[in-house]
Amino acid sequence: MSNVEQVISNDRVKPLLLFPSAFDIRYSTCPLCPQNDSLWIQRAWYCCGFHCAAKYSAGQAGILRFTYLRERTVKYYPSVLGYFVHGESTKRNLRLLFKFLLVLVILVIVYSIAFHFLMHYEGRDYSWITGIYWTLTVMTTLGFGDITFHSDLGRAFSIIVLLSGVVFLLTLLPFTFIKFFYAPWIEAESRNRAPKELPPETKAHVILTAYDPVTIALIEKLKSHHHDYVLIVDDLRRALELYDAGIRVAVGIIDDPETYRKMRIDRASLVVATHRDEINTNIAFTVRELNEQVPIVTTADSPYSEDILQMAGST
Repeated sequence: MSNVEQVISNDRVKPLLLFPSAFDIRYSTCPLCPQNDSLWIQRAWYCCGFHCAAKYSAGQAGILRFTYLRERTVKYYPSVLGYFVHGESTKRNLRLLFKFLLVLVILVIVYSIAFHFLMHYEGRDYSWITGIYWTLTVMTTLGFGDITFHSDLGRAFSIIVLLSGVVFLLTLLPFTFIKFFYAPWIEAESRNRAPKELPPETKAHVILTAYDPVTIALIEKLKSHHHDYVLIVDDLRRALELYDAGIRVAVGIIDDPETYRKMRIDRASLVVATHRDEINTNIAFTVRELNEQVPIVTTADSPYSEDILQMAGST
């Protein structure tokens, strides 16, 4: 997310830069309070798509810290929901879930009808709502005990309803929910956190192809200068770990031209490759085919690789 200048209507507090989630904003020292005292004031703003609570303290440090009130931006959940709904696996899962629920409804109706026949056999009559009520209480193992059969045939029927309820409601239904909805939702959320493509408006960003001591130091420098960057990771799980560590990541294959197209290589300001020499050569070749102007910085393990890297397009 690009930096946003923010001005708060307070003559003594003038924040300069606002970041998502981290929200450390430096401002001039407040003259109201002694240097060793802390005055905590809580306010609410709507900024950068977040509802934030601003807690700032006066003193020599002069740090304005924002804390999350909303975990996601307004655009986050719609994008996750869009991926979740339009996925082919989701559509297939919805059809299977519909069939499962249909079987469950038919089973409840059949048991309710059988309940009426057996109660009539015992000389008692109940309403249709009571039949559905009894079926659901037995299938869910609640068993209030207000309506029971007196004959062995009725008790045998109760056992059948109870066992089918254990199978369908206590076993298959939770499994179906987890497999068809919860797991796909988590996958959709994970893919949204580690996307495969940057927004079209992304520009002047640095593309990193490895996470190592060199790029770790470079990321800190880029953050300190508020420069956009993206780290390409080929493994989704590793990408999520880095995302949770505060690294902006994207999932892709580092020697695939399509990956760099999705990373907006035509608008990038720099590409950094710090893998082994042969991998860096492939990266340089791939990037140079797509963009002849972008600078490519590569590391070389062997001095004999320098000429090859330069011929591949490294600057």
